[in-house]
Amino acid sequence: MKRSLPVKPTNWRLGLPKPMLPFISYYGFMALSFSSFDRNFNRTSIIIDYIVTSNQHRGRKFAELNNLNVFEYLLDIAIQSAVSIQKILPVRFIALQPATDRLADYYRKMDFKSVENSDWMFLSI
Repeated sequence: MKRSLPVKPTNWRLGLPKPMLPFISYYGFMALSFSSFDRNFNRTSIIIDYIVTSNQHRGRKFAELNNLNVFEYLLDIAIQSAVSIQKILPVRFIALQPATDRLADYYRKMDFKSVENSDWMFLSI
């Protein structure tokens, strides 16, 4: 007996079937890794590889996020994660490479410091 998929082909992109998933909304996401952003000085760090806020939620504060905006909430999680990891690994900093100068200014307001002759920024923990 041939089973049919729970999707119906549509004229969706390239004629592929469109998945029947509920609309999923998200506030944002981040990706963290462990490395050293400056191998000469052995600055072991939690690296914020990505920190993204969904367009419709940028700059808005949410009660369910402890009255923080999405970026502040995700940064708080990164800091809490780094402090927890610091108990088992030699983590000294949270580091990132801002995508734009405007973002670098924003990170400076959050106490990130610039690294000389580099596009890296860090926050001591």
